[in-house]
Amino acid sequence: MRFMERVASAIRYHKRVYLGEFLLTAVFCLASLALWTIRHANADMRQGFINRLEQLTTDGHAASGPVVQAVKAGYATLDTRYTLTWLVVVAINLLLCLVFGWWSVRHRRAESEAYLILGKSTWSIAAQYVAESLAVFIAAFLLIGLATFLLSDSLNHLLVNQSRNALTAEFSRSVSNTTANQSLRTLFEHKLTEFTGPGLFFPGPPPNEPQPPHQLFGIIPTALVGCGTIIGGQGLAALAELSVIKHRLLHTVSSPNQTHS
Repeated sequence: MRFMERVASAIRYHKRVYLGEFLLTAVFCLASLALWTIRHANADMRQGFINRLEQLTTDGHAASGPVVQAVKAGYATLDTRYTLTWLVVVAINLLLCLVFGWWSVRHRRAESEAYLILGKSTWSIAAQYVAESLAVFIAAFLLIGLATFLLSDSLNHLLVNQSRNALTAEFSRSVSNTTANQSLRTLFEHKLTEFTGPGLFFPGPPPNEPQPPHQLFGIIPTALVGCGTIIGGQGLAALAELSVIKHRLLHTVSSPNQTHS
């Protein structure tokens, strides 16, 4: 109980510092959720494209080979790009956690020295600092989660459109409009389907049918990675800096004793 009281008191006392961490955490959570959602939308459209392609004839498959391969390659490229971007976001967050953990201990040096003089271990002090950041992360994560839940339809629509635009750009780099139009005419010649050319490349429910519920993805990975980077990054940096402070403190205390002896 007293541990949590110290955590709450420290957050209130250092509210400006933790407000900055709150904002950075919110940006990380929003970016992570957006990347997971757009990656999920990309995977859904790719699977829908494959499913609809299977409804067409074998001749149509052969005639549209370059276009089909270009679309598949576009989906694969985008999936790799989204995954790498998310890893970069995680790496940046880990780096920020390391820097914040080191800076926080130096910024609170007098407080850290007082804890050490009272006999607290570097582990317990680092645990308190990490717990403070975890509390801030949870608050930011819940706020972003609530905001994205309330705005899920608009955000999901925006992200799906972004995924479609990115695929169109990838597709345009490898296939000309003339080749694409010829392939589409071959695919849909003498065939009745519930989708058109754009509906083949960007699958989705027909306009007159019920739309699927919109939601954001990546909630659990974002929470786990966010907590993990704080525990690992800030904890490691805090322990290292606390060890330096403890060593200097012991050296300062021992020096007068050696002088008197």
